[in-house]
Amino acid sequence: MEVSILMEDPFEGIFYTRGSYKSAKPPCYFDATGDRLASLKIPLEGKCKNKKDAETGEVKNTVIVQHDDFLIYPGTYVHTIGTRIPSLAINELPFKQATPRSRYPAPVARPA
Repeated sequence: MEVSILMEDPFEGIFYTRGSYKSAKPPCYFDATGDRLASLKIPLEGKCKNKKDAETGEVKNTVIVQHDDFLIYPGTYVHTIGTRIPSLAINELPFKQATPRSRYPAPVARPA
């Protein structure tokens, strides 16, 4: 999942997924340097503590936009984001263990 925010003014704060504040490491954490644009590329599997719903195929996470590196105050933005991926990708193809090619042979063309 990729999440980008565009601020009206230069952004000097932090942008991170819930649970990633202490680690302060990408891909779950972005420390702004005065640009107006901040982006997170949140992997579907791994470090960013996504929550998956096997029935719906939805992957969710909570992102926080904090205008100060240390303090949470009015104006801090918290939003849950999500994306749907086919249930095949969640239930039948473990992200780290198999690829479609290794589990399912390619179709064979047969003469008509």
